[in-house]
Amino acid sequence: MMRKDHYSMYRHDIAIQLHWSMQIFFRKKKLRRLQFSRKITTFPSW
Repeated sequence: MMRKDHYSMYRHDIAIQLHWSMQIFFRKKKLRRLQFSRKITTFPSW
């Protein structure tokens, strides 16, 4: 009983960590894409 509860808590913790790492990853990806598009738009200054 206790081991099962501990296991579910462990899995929940992993799920939270995975969720946050994915959030950070996508945020960085979005930021990079924004910087990239900004670089493209500012490139032809003439």
